[in-house]
Amino acid sequence: QVYIGSCTNGRLSDLRVAAEILKGKHIAPGVRGIVSPATPKVYKDALDEGIIGIFMDAGFCVTNPTCGACLGMSNGVLAEGEVCASTTTRNFNGRMGKGGMVHLMSPATAAATADEGVKQQLQQAAALYGQMAKTFDATKNSFADKHLDCTQNGWGITPIIGVDYKTGPLNIGARLEFTNHLNIENDTERDDTGLFGDGVNTPNDIPGIVTVGAQYELLPSLRVMASYHYFFDKNAKMADNKQKKLGGNTQEYLAGVEWDITKDLMVSIGGQRTKYDLADGGYLNDMSFVTSSYSLGFGAKFKIAKNMAVNIAYFFTNYEKFDKEYDSVTELAGQSFNTHNTDRFSRTNKVLGAGIDIDF
Repeated sequence: QVYIGSCTNGRLSDLRVAAEILKGKHIAPGVRGIVSPATPKVYKDALDEGIIGIFMDAGFCVTNPTCGACLGMSNGVLAEGEVCASTTTRNFNGRMGKGGMVHLMSPATAAATADEGVKQQLQQAAALYGQMAKTFDATKNSFADKHLDCTQNGWGITPIIGVDYKTGPLNIGARLEFTNHLNIENDTERDDTGLFGDGVNTPNDIPGIVTVGAQYELLPSLRVMASYHYFFDKNAKMADNKQKKLGGNTQEYLAGVEWDITKDLMVSIGGQRTKYDLADGGYLNDMSFVTSSYSLGFGAKFKIAKNMAVNIAYFFTNYEKFDKEYDSVTELAGQSFNTHNTDRFSRTNKVLGAGIDIDF
């Protein structure tokens, strides 16, 4: 059924638009057409302009101004299973008749829907959408949420060598931490991904690091410091030798300032630049990723007792955007599609921390 008019979209201008589309045409077989002018004046003006005649020639029934089928009262109430293209205001279940389906649209669209040619096009489109729905339904498991409940356990021993030298206001230190070779075992309760089999051991080394740093007292209450970190990522074995996809090792550059405002209050500020060599991005995936970043932090220490102090800090990290481009073949409902993909990795971290120092 096509229903044009009632209080909404039943103005003279609405009827003109619909009549212009229907002029010289006839509604499709099996389609019921109803027009309800909004007011008696609209009805009279439409009659004087010949609009009513166009609707009647097109096979429409023109009713008196009324709520009619819009309210489910008369003149086009839908039967069980009937569908209506309507210009009215509501389309909840039962609005135009129990068991009927109502699609709201403009007068122009409703008029076009009544045409046989348009009806055939809509039927063809519906068939196409139906086929597409079946295709996507067959692939829904590929895009469904995955549940993972897995605890990983492992242990290791890491030798650490450190040196520290202080002369006057200058303090210099260095540390070498060897790579910690770990194998972690999965204790899996549920794994929809198929990637974390229960009892499977996976290499998950913690990379070694060499770091050097220095602190200098500009004043007894003011200190500046800087350090450099170099991580041996490519020597830290990971599952499927993922570390080999890195272009190089990670480097970090850090600097900061501490200021003792009073004997009971210290404030600080610091920044960090982390630089990863991700090569073509093969190391990254949507389950775990890193990108080069900039961090800025602020902190304060309040001494609240002779042997107790409160620490608070806030820092945020802005990660650079990294685009990983690659080609792949996607299987959908028995068909293969070659696709060129771009995965963009980026994120931002904001952290607020608090703690208490107690000297015993």
